[in-house]
Amino acid sequence: MACIAVISFGIMALGLSGLAPGNTVTVSVDGEVRWQGSLREDMTKTFSGADGYTCDIVVEKGRVWVERASCPDKSCVRQGAADRSGQTIVCLPARIVVEVSGRKADTPYDAVSR
Repeated sequence: MACIAVISFGIMALGLSGLAPGNTVTVSVDGEVRWQGSLREDMTKTFSGADGYTCDIVVEKGRVWVERASCPDKSCVRQGAADRSGQTIVCLPARIVVEVSGRKADTPYDAVSR
C-alpha cells in the first residue's frame, strides 16, 4: 500500500512540474463564472454555492486557496494553495470551482522520461 502511495506522489510531482506559473484566477459556482481576477492582486472574498454552503477564497502573493468552507468535509480547504496554470480547487458540496490559468509552458511536453 505504501508503495502505491509513493508511486502516486511521484507521478503527481512529475505532472505538476510541467505546469507554467498562472496569472489568472476564475471562480465558478455551478458552472457559472462569478469572479475572475489576477493572482497578482491580493483579495479575500466569500462565495455562496449550492445548498447554502460558502467558501472564503484568498488570493495572496501569487497563490489562491480556500481559507474556510461551511461544507461538511472541508476537502477544498485541505487541497492547499494553487499557483500553476491548470490547477483547480473544488468544493463539491457547494459546487464551487477555483481554477488557475495563464501562460502556456515553454515546452510542448507534459513530462520527460529517461
